Amino acid sequence: MIVVTYKAGRLANRLFHFSNFIVSSRAHDYKLIYPFFDKYAQYFSYFSDRKINDENIYLTFTRVKLFDRLIKVFVKYFFNYKFFIGRHNFNLLFFKQVSNYKPDLNNIEFDLNNPLIVNNHQPLLGLNGWLFRDRKNQAKYFDYLKEIFTPRAEYLAKVDNLITAGREKGDIIIGVHMRRGDYSGWCEGKYYLDDQIYLAQMKAVQNNFLATGQKCVFMICSNEPINQEIFSEMEFVIGDGHELVDLYSLSGADYLIGPPSTFTMWASFYGAVPLLFIDKNKTDIALSEFRVITDL
Repeated sequence: MIVVTYKAGRLANRLFHFSNFIVSSRAHDYKLIYPFFDKYAQYFSYFSDRKINDENIYLTFTRVKLFDRLIKVFVKYFFNYKFFIGRHNFNLLFFKQVSNYKPDLNNIEFDLNNPLIVNNHQPLLGLNGWLFRDRKNQAKYFDYLKEIFTPRAEYLAKVDNLITAGREKGDIIIGVHMRRGDYSGWCEGKYYLDDQIYLAQMKAVQNNFLATGQKCVFMICSNEPINQEIFSEMEFVIGDGHELVDLYSLSGADYLIGPPSTFTMWASFYGAVPLLFIDKNKTDIALSEFRVITDL
């Protein structure tokens, strides 16, 4: 049995992280406990219908809620990178941990097809780190991942409404992810873009379609309030504001732009939508620069 002891960031980060373990578990037929997705499981019927348990994949350690909650709190803090135990490999009689702490610092992935994983005979193998990846099996189980992470009907209805509203205003929907918040400090604020930069990038994308007579409509999603007056010269719709609805609405666009983020990367991966990362220095945009994210 493999237990993931690393708690990745928020929704998109956990979709990325969890998906790699799902395809690895499916490919190598091992039992998996991923204890840090319960917050988001409510968004997907595959989890609420407990279909995932049929695949030997579990979000809980035990069905006793109080006991399970206590174990999760213990795992969350005891195996945190801030503590000594989270940064090191160790092997006890019943539990072995593989920590990717140092490789994570150097952006080095741990391949989940490693014999250490595939040939594991330990009763419990804990994997602690962000960059555990299974590049080999992602394409093979792409449809399986899409089935698991298809939102519940009530969320899909909101997604469809937003996309329909966009289609009624234009021919080409350009998803714009305006990431603010924690990006003010990340990478020294390189990707914390003001409204005027986003507006310039939107115009640069639009220029690619003017000659063909196609009308662009921009689907703007942000984790902060949007000043709509800034974009009044553009045709646009505003995202729902709910993290899941915005994420899957972006996956229904024709093109995506935004700063580097797993949020737009998941939308690109799930919906096969061409994506372009932007920053403060980008001026011209060509459609040939866009790429669909094909692995996580």
